[in-house]
Amino acid sequence: STVMGRLMRPFAWIARPAGDQGSQLRRTMIQAGIRGENAVEIFLGTKILLAAGLTFGFLQINGRLREPIPFPMDMVFAIWIAGFAYLTPVLWLRSRVRERQRLLERSLPDALDLLVTCVEAGLGLDSALNRVAEEMSIASPVLADELDNTFLEIQAGVVRADAFRRLAERTGVEDLKSLSAMLIQSEMFGSSIARALRIQADGMRVRRMQRAEERAATVAVKLTVPLVLFILPSLVAVVMGPAIVSIVTAFSGGR
Repeated sequence: STVMGRLMRPFAWIARPAGDQGSQLRRTMIQAGIRGENAVEIFLGTKILLAAGLTFGFLQINGRLREPIPFPMDMVFAIWIAGFAYLTPVLWLRSRVRERQRLLERSLPDALDLLVTCVEAGLGLDSALNRVAEEMSIASPVLADELDNTFLEIQAGVVRADAFRRLAERTGVEDLKSLSAMLIQSEMFGSSIARALRIQADGMRVRRMQRAEERAATVAVKLTVPLVLFILPSLVAVVMGPAIVSIVTAFSGGR
């Protein structure tokens, strides 16, 4: 990865984002689970090489055709291909972030239940966090890895509140942000962490059910397009087809 980063650095300089966009890109890549030292350089260099490679390939193929796309339409197609290729890694990165956040949101209530059980059994919050990370390593390796990183940060001397805040920023999951705020308030006011965690787990489970119901409610709307484009024409052809054939036969004199 170090060698790849060095090779991609000149191309990455061309696509280097300006201002706060660079830190935003780095944050997005962290939320996607891409945390290598040269990840940003490789990502930006890939965008440039992909756009240049596909555009060059299109121009070469178009030049070898018997009837190539004439100028200036070939330049228009080349610009469209370059723009699409340049944005494809960004779309892939965003989809990876959404998929990772979906996995975290799905397994977080179960992890909180385990955390509550460990705390009520007498373990400290840090030890309980480590135990939950071990238990969740098979069912949800993504969440287990994040919890393990948080535990290691606390062991390294990071304040617990800052460690949980970094966990929320590292994942971008709203439930983890609310969990971080709840744990910070519990430490400040000395309230029961186990009870607060149980309330938080119940709230997350309710929100997960609400999100599932919301997605289920949109299924009917999403089915409208394939219904109109594919099913309805076939149904019309089956129902009206014999009648149309009879009418055409009648008007043509039975020929």
